[in-house]
Amino acid sequence: MILKLNLDSAGDPSAGLERVFSPLREARDARGGLDYRERMDALAKLGALLRANTPALCEALDADFRGRASQETRILEIFPALSGIAHARRSLKRWMRPQRRPTA
Repeated sequence: MILKLNLDSAGDPSAGLERVFSPLREARDARGGLDYRERMDALAKLGALLRANTPALCEALDADFRGRASQETRILEIFPALSGIAHARRSLKRWMRPQRRPTA
């Protein structure tokens, strides 16, 4: 499903956002949450995608900043994202454990 969002049109921009995000919310709610393996796979794919596209991301940020070294982008953008993914993969099982909570 491809939805196009145009925030430049006149009127309330939140109406456009609602139109785009409502079907996504409904699909998420109908399916339920991801299990452990699906989440681990998604995180692995995200890390692989980031690694595979690092040169393109460095080039894009260099163009946006009009002269940003790829080493700077790797240190400030890529490494923290990969570190966060690795942290999530290490912690996911613990985060998904049921927790007792008071009810009243």
